[in-house]
Amino acid sequence: MNFKNIEGQLARWLEDLSQYNLIIQHRPGKKHSNTDGLSRISNHQDLCSHYSSEIPLNLLPCGGSRSVSSTSPVGIMGLTIRSIKNVTSDNNISIMGMPTSYSNDDLRKLKNQDKHLSTIIAWLTLNYTPSKQELQIQSPGVRHLWQCKSQLRYQDNILSCIWEDCEG
Repeated sequence: MNFKNIEGQLARWLEDLSQYNLIIQHRPGKKHSNTDGLSRISNHQDLCSHYSSEIPLNLLPCGGSRSVSSTSPVGIMGLTIRSIKNVTSDNNISIMGMPTSYSNDDLRKLKNQDKHLSTIIAWLTLNYTPSKQELQIQSPGVRHLWQCKSQLRYQDNILSCIWEDCEG
């Protein structure tokens, strides 16, 4: 492989990686055992489509077969309560310092101040579709959001994301 005249997919990968501050180091194959072992794990189990954590395994149509019991949290480990700790407000516990809620005005202001979101909001407001060249010069954040535009909704001057169900 010649790294003096890079072309094609490798050039695109290096261009994407060039925005990060990283060092690439070569390791001989013998020193890759930690990642090599993970890539070789195979899973030949057929998953039970009827499994639910609320249903006892013996009531499933498969009768709680080996594949179900190995994927079930109950089948992996029996849980035992070791200790119970009373947590009170005196412990000064804050949950990640996040406010409990934002008003619509707060959301609107914050999203319009964000450099990635403000670009997407402008495009959605104007019903504008950028060209491929225009997308290429945008930040990775804007390009990613534009790829997910089918999940974005702009209503009442607020941009929101609609999560799509995996099952359709």
